[in-house]
Amino acid sequence: MIPEKMSPNPLQDHGPSNRALIAAHRPGLHRCLANHSPAPIAQLEATRTVPTYHLTDRAGVKVWGHHPEDPWRDVGPPLTDIPVAADNDMCVFVGMGLGYLPLWLIRQRPRIKRIYILEPSLDLLCLALAAVDLKELILSDKVVWLAGEKAGDAFKARIGAETGAGPVHLIYHQPGFKWAPEQYEALKTRVFEAANAQQIAARTLHENGPAVFHNRFENLALWPYAFLVEELSGAFAGRPAVLVTPGPSLSQALPRLQQARADCLVIAADAALAPLLNAGICPDFVTSIDFRDLNFEKFVPFLDRAWPTALVTTVTATPLIPNRFAAAQVYLAFQQNDSQTWLHDLLDPRAMLPPASSVIHLSLALAQLTGADPIVFVGHDLAHTGQRRDHADGVVTARCATITDHFETPAIGGGNVATSRAYHEFKIRLEEMMRAHPRRYINTLAAGAHIEGTEVLPFEQIAATWFNEPVKPLVTKVMRTVARPPLKRFVDACAEARRQVRETVNRVDRLEVRLMHVRACWSQQKSAGIKRLADLDADLRNAFDLLETGRQRLSADSPVWHWTQELAATRLTENAKFTAAVKSAPDFTTRFDAHLAQIAYVTGAQRDMLTTFQNHLAHLTARLDRARQTPAAATGRNIRADATFYLEAGAVLQAEKLLKLLLETNGADAWARQMMGTVQAQRLQLDAARTAWQKAVECDPAVKPVIAGIRLALGRYWLEQAVRDPVSGLADQWLRRCVELTGDHPKLTDVLTTAWTAVASVIEAHIADRSFKNARRMLDTWSFVSDKVPAWARLRAKWDVAHKAFLAQLGGRKRQV
Repeated sequence: MIPEKMSPNPLQDHGPSNRALIAAHRPGLHRCLANHSPAPIAQLEATRTVPTYHLTDRAGVKVWGHHPEDPWRDVGPPLTDIPVAADNDMCVFVGMGLGYLPLWLIRQRPRIKRIYILEPSLDLLCLALAAVDLKELILSDKVVWLAGEKAGDAFKARIGAETGAGPVHLIYHQPGFKWAPEQYEALKTRVFEAANAQQIAARTLHENGPAVFHNRFENLALWPYAFLVEELSGAFAGRPAVLVTPGPSLSQALPRLQQARADCLVIAADAALAPLLNAGICPDFVTSIDFRDLNFEKFVPFLDRAWPTALVTTVTATPLIPNRFAAAQVYLAFQQNDSQTWLHDLLDPRAMLPPASSVIHLSLALAQLTGADPIVFVGHDLAHTGQRRDHADGVVTARCATITDHFETPAIGGGNVATSRAYHEFKIRLEEMMRAHPRRYINTLAAGAHIEGTEVLPFEQIAATWFNEPVKPLVTKVMRTVARPPLKRFVDACAEARRQVRETVNRVDRLEVRLMHVRACWSQQKSAGIKRLADLDADLRNAFDLLETGRQRLSADSPVWHWTQELAATRLTENAKFTAAVKSAPDFTTRFDAHLAQIAYVTGAQRDMLTTFQNHLAHLTARLDRARQTPAAATGRNIRADATFYLEAGAVLQAEKLLKLLLETNGADAWARQMMGTVQAQRLQLDAARTAWQKAVECDPAVKPVIAGIRLALGRYWLEQAVRDPVSGLADQWLRRCVELTGDHPKLTDVLTTAWTAVASVIEAHIADRSFKNARRMLDTWSFVSDKVPAWARLRAKWDVAHKAFLAQLGGRKRQV
């Protein structure tokens, strides 16, 4: 319910009291206002409820800051649409007026996580402080005040540190935009970009934190076989580099790039690899950053051979690619936002790449690191320039984005073009990176979004001006002279990290013992009608104080929590529920119980995260120990053990090298043939795998049931992918791989039937929701195994009936209209 009045006198001067509170509780805001003398830019007016004000715009028109009769009428859908249970939501006010909307929000949505108030005009802020009692906003620990010219920069820094946040609600106070449009529009743009980037990053971390954590350790196991990207620093200074991404315009640029290929460094984003290789253009470097295993599909068509291209991958990207794609070299890249500070501190890498939200940023960071100049963008549409696709022809992708939920952005050559929130964030990040590393940046597009900081030139003019010397000899020289990273130093870093984790585990042990003692004492006293903390007896109060002090010191002192932040992301939502239970407790007993329950949850979660870290670190150490051996000098028995270890660890290329050694000395080794077939199946060389398995059986018929079990396990992997993402454009391929790998195994029908049960329930839900397109796509995917899944025909018939009924109903509505 909205109060009718904020104060007895609508024009009472609240300036002294508000400023005193700011001086005591908001030092940053106090410093911002300390030397500011407010100008009389607006006129306060009394209304029947609370004060309002008006300004004069540049045309001399009066602009009301709030409703002239009742400012509370301003509270509309932007605020009332925010859910009551907004535990993880954030609300950002760009312009605050006199503060009525933030006041309403903090009163009516007490569970909201964070409120940002950004006011670029210190004059208007001073007016609000004088007109309204803002005590609730000044004292609330969930409100962040940012004012003046640097409000946008401060907001970007603050929101980037937010964790576990839900939706971000952006509220724009329109009168300011009418009065000083440049000032408020600039802040609006800054806020949108920062909030958009934070939402993308937070959503990714929250949904996929454990996968990112796992990927890092799997990629670090490549240390003995890979190089660090810092070795490429300055390697191509002054040489032209072409960055290739898979926008729709890439297709028309390929013929021109073919002609100039020899005279420029070519760096391809992974999705652009297929169009390039299909056109006979092998890039010097291909970059990969996506943590999802789905990204592996971009390399699947090219797993049949070794390629003379180097792979540059971040340590959090999917490890399937460096472990199965036979690149000439692999370079590991650390980013400045990577959480593994134990590695950064101990190894002191010479080059940390800037944070990247897309592989196009990694490609640009690589080109900048090498010193390349000029840097030419090819295929960077960053907009919906295609008719129905948002990628060039030949790009491997799970699904193509359609032009929905888009907005307009300035286009190359003038006008506007449709883009998406993700593309816009990619563009802004590119522009920031270019500003940080001044040199010549050229965009060859004839269409797409304008990237500020680039000049637009035809490819022919670029080639004639800068492509005048072969680059390949220099690339070859660099590849031959790069140094391996120090293995012993890395092993020592791992040992030091294990020591710190063990120390932290011991501290968690002590906390859990203290918690058990506090709970035991509390269980004896909670029925005594205790109403406040001071009423607890001395022993319990002392034990509780020690528990709280220990928790605070553990959180503040141990660096391990930063190392495990990806694992913590999924637990933040649950912890927020405990926090809400503590805040809403009706009495001390309930509140104290809830607080102890939260401590138990947090310490349990900390133990789980530490255990996961220890297990991953132990596995990594074992991989490093294996790498210290010299396969050529080892016995056949040791090679077998190592090959088995690597294959089970997913290090397919390492296993393949060892198995080739065995087969060179004994081509009739049934075990080696069997294992080589498994390696080739993992690299999706299915014909070669079947041949290897057949030869293994010829050498020793006893391995036939073992191979059947291996094939079933491999087939199940791809079946799980098809079930996990059933509407993906790749689900059909995954299902076919399952059947092809499994062969005539007698359990195939049972495995398919079990998986179909899960898929069928999703199809049923789509039919019920009238999402007929998705339901039909899933039915079509499973059509080629319908002979093994009899229930498919029944569900297909149900779809037909429901779809025809829907069309008939739709036709009737049209006739009525």
